[in-house]
Amino acid sequence: MWSLFLQICIRLWVGSREGNNEIKMADFRSRPGSVTDGNSLRINAEQLSVDESFSGKQADIAAGGSITVTLDSNATTGYSWQLMGISDDNVLEKTNNVYEAPTSGLMGAGGKEVWTFQALKAGKATVTMEYDQPWTGGQKGAKSFNLTLVVK
Repeated sequence: MWSLFLQICIRLWVGSREGNNEIKMADFRSRPGSVTDGNSLRINAEQLSVDESFSGKQADIAAGGSITVTLDSNATTGYSWQLMGISDDNVLEKTNNVYEAPTSGLMGAGGKEVWTFQALKAGKATVTMEYDQPWTGGQKGAKSFNLTLVVK
């Protein structure tokens, strides 16, 4: 597990130096213990961290594990991520969500929303979220995120 973590950190560091900090599913195809079919990532993990690039994908996680979803957000625009639903709340539950303000200090700069979920028991659940202005009359569904988790 630490090997995978180090591999991801190295890819992010190298990518950021080259102006590309995105890890694609293809990066894991040659990793022993992981299997991908282009839309899913299967790693025997107790902790999984994903971002917007994982939207529409499927991932496996161990029962009792935690999932962290980090999504770009800009509170100064009035937009925020809303949890629209978890398809099976017996399998997965939301445990936390926080807004992390930007560190740049630039006025109007965007930050991140970090959502944490707990895998409760074996099964399958899909997390669905929308980026919108939550008040009456506000813009709805500017972006969406969904991730299917298979808990083993």
